[in-house]
Order: sequence, then structure tokens, then C-alpha cells
Amino acid sequence: MDLKQIREAVSELRATSPKSVLADLVEEKIRALEDDDPGLLLDYAPSQGRRIFS
Repeated sequence: MDLKQIREAVSELRATSPKSVLADLVEEKIRALEDDDPGLLLDYAPSQGRRIFS
């Protein structure tokens, strides 16, 4: 599964559960992966919902 599919799944989860801790964790992991490998960056604007990690 590529990051685009994961992001789409997280977006769907956010639509049904805006305060999802799982979505928070996945978004944090994606940011960490992108920081490690900038080549992974895709056109993606994460939701502006609640964040556990800043």
C-alpha cells in the first residue's frame, strides 16, 4: 500500500471521526517518514483537526 492510499484512508477516517487518535498517529508516522525521506512527499494537505503531536 502506498502513502497516497493510506492518506486517503486517514481522510475517510477523519470524515467519520474527526478526533480519531488512530488518524493522529498515522499522520504523525507519515510526517516522520517524509522527514526521513523527502522523496516521499506528495501533494497532500492534512486535515486541520485535533493533533496530539505537534
